[in-house]
Amino acid sequence: MHEPIRITGTVTLRLLRAGRPAAQVLRMRNLVTGAARDALAATLTGVPFGAALSHIHLGTGTAPAALGDTAPDTAGPHIRKALRRLWMPAAYIVQADWSLDAGDLTGEDLTEFALLRDLGDGSDALFSRVTRPPIHVTPDLGIDGTWVLTFSP
Repeated sequence: MHEPIRITGTVTLRLLRAGRPAAQVLRMRNLVTGAARDALAATLTGVPFGAALSHIHLGTGTAPAALGDTAPDTAGPHIRKALRRLWMPAAYIVQADWSLDAGDLTGEDLTEFALLRDLGDGSDALFSRVTRPPIHVTPDLGIDGTWVLTFSP
């Protein structure tokens, strides 16, 4: 019997203006990279996964997400921020909560979001990535975000 496990992800952005919730909530599906799937599968053989999900990358990269991606686009303006919380709200679901503070990346057009594992040696491993049409970052814009990974047959 073959029961494939699917990993799907949803990123939710709640745009805040001057600390007050804005009228806009954006949702998008993300891609879990091939390297992330390999790392998860390797844990079943006793090979350590490495590090837990730890950071969010927000930047200006515009290349569409692809299964073979190994890193977010760091050529343009970007920021790497620690996750506020990583938890399991229900069986088969992992949620990463994060935020972009007002004043971060002001003046940039935010297009790329990536979920990272900190490998502990100063490098990151890409887990999930998504790009979207630009969100222009004004000085008073903050974002509260959640990244939900669902494991299902």
